[in-house]
Amino acid sequence: AMGQTPAAPAVSAEEAARRALIAEGGNSPGYDMAPETRPEVVAAAMKMIEAKMAPGPFEPTWESIKQHYEVPAWFVEAKFGIFIHWGLYSVPAFGGGGAAEWYETHLYAGGATLAFHTKTFGPLDVFGYKDFIPKFTAAKWDPDAWAELFKKSGARYVIPTAQHHDNFSNWDSKANPINAKNMGPHRDLIGDLSVAVRKQGLKFGVSNHGIEAFQFVKPSAQVQALLKPKQADIYDPKWETFCDTDRSDQACEKFLANWVARNVELIDQYKPDMLWFDNGVDQRYLDPLKWWVAAHYYNRAIA
Repeated sequence: AMGQTPAAPAVSAEEAARRALIAEGGNSPGYDMAPETRPEVVAAAMKMIEAKMAPGPFEPTWESIKQHYEVPAWFVEAKFGIFIHWGLYSVPAFGGGGAAEWYETHLYAGGATLAFHTKTFGPLDVFGYKDFIPKFTAAKWDPDAWAELFKKSGARYVIPTAQHHDNFSNWDSKANPINAKNMGPHRDLIGDLSVAVRKQGLKFGVSNHGIEAFQFVKPSAQVQALLKPKQADIYDPKWETFCDTDRSDQACEKFLANWVARNVELIDQYKPDMLWFDNGVDQRYLDPLKWWVAAHYYNRAIA
């Protein structure tokens, strides 16, 4: 529609500076979903990384990565690839247009998703998002059949979601005990699919949306009033590693260091031909973490 754009509401200088930091090099605030934190928290997280970087020419700087990196020939020639979203959100499978994968955040925010959930599965203090884990069985999953279909489609590479924003890992993980090998399917979904896909001569990558898990759940006042007094569901200490509502700097430091650990697992265990991230990693204050993961990844690839 034609007309004048309304003026943006005034904000304090402190808030303006915060927004500038958050949005620099990424998408607009509130969309990219990176942990809203500060460079000093990232620096503290860097000191908590326990893994040793794979030796090689890549150093954790943009300059080194630019100097040594070359786009793989297979990717230049690959015109068609398949990305897969599959996880706990596939159980309720509610909402279209990308909303299904965001079931968890919509659920705890209230509204239509909470109404559907309560009617279908029960109230949150009885059945929360975590309770989809035993229902995610993958009982009829045949990775070889998938891989054969992908091959017939003409795809040259396949990239499943190793982890979405909901913090459930689809691989055999020591960095995250809430994973598909320990729970739900009791299978290493990423490992099984990597073997099947490579058997067909296709390239295999992984997509890790985990950086966005830190603030994915934003419980409404209604949800907090229901769950918090009972220490139920997302406030149950037994599930704090899955859905931690702590937003402190200390919690963010642990989260960011653990994000690195999960990427190291994916790189070392599955040697992915592509490591893909969602847009939460765009933010420039996360660069030191990205440099470290990238240098480890590329050094490991040429070792």
